[in-house]
Amino acid sequence: MFPKEKLRDSNIELLRALLAFFVIVLHFNSASMPGGGGASALISAGSIRYYVVQLTEALSCCAVNVFILISGYYMAEKREICINQVFSLFNKVVFYNLIFYYIIVYLKLENFDYMVAFYRTIPTNYFVLLYSVVYVFTPFITFVFDNLSESKMDLLIIMLFTIFSVEPTIVNIWQNIVGIKLVGVNTVAMEGDFAGYNIINFLMVFMIGIYIKRKGIFAKVKSYQWTLIYHVSALFILIFSHFTSVMFDYSNVLVIIEAVALFKAFESFNIPYNKIINSFGGAAFDIFLIHTNTLFLVYFWEKFKIAENYALLTFVKMVGFSMATTISMYLLCYLISLIYKLLFSKLIERYSNRKKFFIKV
Repeated sequence: MFPKEKLRDSNIELLRALLAFFVIVLHFNSASMPGGGGASALISAGSIRYYVVQLTEALSCCAVNVFILISGYYMAEKREICINQVFSLFNKVVFYNLIFYYIIVYLKLENFDYMVAFYRTIPTNYFVLLYSVVYVFTPFITFVFDNLSESKMDLLIIMLFTIFSVEPTIVNIWQNIVGIKLVGVNTVAMEGDFAGYNIINFLMVFMIGIYIKRKGIFAKVKSYQWTLIYHVSALFILIFSHFTSVMFDYSNVLVIIEAVALFKAFESFNIPYNKIINSFGGAAFDIFLIHTNTLFLVYFWEKFKIAENYALLTFVKMVGFSMATTISMYLLCYLISLIYKLLFSKLIERYSNRKKFFIKV
């Protein structure tokens, strides 16, 4: 997330751009999406539309994991980090929160409320918070890797994957199918691992990214083979999701494998530097922040009546509607990110970097 644009590889930037779109697709599908629900809200289980939603969900559910894995990959040798990068992220979250809230009030979509305005000054975003925690521990994590032999690195990753992915996956599937929740059997927390929305999963995937960079694992596996593994993983997620909803958990074994396969497929692509690709890739984080704001996720998307149209349109029109809705959100957020970069980025960066603080190991 933090590397300078000129250092970024266009193959990975293309992947970042795709991941931002995947996150939009996940929210488009969500039945609990504000403003009437997403594509899955009104469809019947077992219908063709249901399986289309499940398929796009299966292909996209690894997006957050891949974002974290990419960060680990590019920070694999970092022994020093600048805390101001975290301030910059938090300030960007607050900036978008406030600007979009005042736009909502100006458009008379909501009445102004001092408490709501105050709440918008708090950088409430689970991804930013957990990512920032991982970031500040990066020098210590790389220090550990520096002092491990290759065999010990192998053992570390195997242990992390087994304890924090395999075990929670087995527990979550069993509990979901049987319908009995057991307290104190998940290795992440007493009440469970919260579908992978936790710091343990972020740290594990981050370290897998470091491991891939340092070890260069499975170098003989071709890009098309990784692409095949990605699609096979998605297929198994789709099949088993018919029996249990936990297949889409970020900590699920198949979702972790899918994330690694998708990253390795793009890592193998030989794409020369492309300014347009890097522009879209560099905007991925902003697209994520912008589209999850109430102005867009609720008030913009509710105009499309997603749940109703997805359920009632003919199949061909439904596919076209889905593409138009998600792509329009993506492009709108991208354009807003360009405006931010042009008009406000330097101001936020200057404010965030008035005095620099470093952690070095």
